[in-house]
Amino acid sequence: MDAATAQKIEQSVQWLKDDLAQNQDKEFRILVMHHPISDPYTKMHIASVAEEGHVDMMLAGHTHSYARAGSDDPTVGAGTIYLTHQDSRAVSAKGSYMTHTIKDGVLTTQNMAEGQVVGTTVTAVDKQQLAYSNISIQSGPVLCNSEIEISATITNTGKGLAAAVIPVDDNGTMKYIYGDLESESGLATSGEPVRVESNGVKTLDPGESIELSGTVTLSEIGKHTVKVADVSKDIDVTFRPATFSYTNVRTKLGNGEISDIGLPIRQTSPARKPSSRPSIPTMGINGWTLAPL
Repeated sequence: MDAATAQKIEQSVQWLKDDLAQNQDKEFRILVMHHPISDPYTKMHIASVAEEGHVDMMLAGHTHSYARAGSDDPTVGAGTIYLTHQDSRAVSAKGSYMTHTIKDGVLTTQNMAEGQVVGTTVTAVDKQQLAYSNISIQSGPVLCNSEIEISATITNTGKGLAAAVIPVDDNGTMKYIYGDLESESGLATSGEPVRVESNGVKTLDPGESIELSGTVTLSEIGKHTVKVADVSKDIDVTFRPATFSYTNVRTKLGNGEISDIGLPIRQTSPARKPSSRPSIPTMGINGWTLAPL
């Protein structure tokens, strides 16, 4: 990036920060961009400014295809919604448009094509209104740096779109189970497929419920009080012998070609009490001991 472009971006971002700061008293803040949140520069320079400035919705185009996403940040969720326009072209070759209606603290955005509604997004002043039930927290004891499974039924009790997230309190440290691009869509409590937005976040319309599950890692040795909503469980985390994981392992015999084993290798050293002495990872194959240089 040349200096002139960098300066222009810096000036534009500062203008946006100042403008949002002057409009925090407004019921809704809508930001309009050409490039959507999927664009690297938009994500790098605009997303954090929009979310810190309490932008309710960012509208964009450029890709000529519809996409919708909540924030990558689980503490924001659907507090900022990113809409990429022109989904309606699948219905009408004549193009598309959006309508926006504000009433009683709710912003209703509709994608229209030839007078037909082909998509609706509802945004409310009050964000991320979620209730939790059927909470399950895996019991202990577990070894340090182990993952424990947590699941819950999440219900959107608000008036607007919400992102499904499970906040987990681990001895006062907040951790989150949230969407990702690797996750399956799963099923809603009605048996219908769960909607997964373009950045992998699962979203709920008002009144909708889904089952969400995931894992969090417990690292420190000792007792952990893990809490989700009004359910808590004490889990003992115990010492784990030194463990090393090897990936991208390759072998070479003499002057032969390099062979890629392909599978990760995990090794656990003999158990010993914790000490200040570092553990040295070694790996043996057929009696030969291999060590990193």
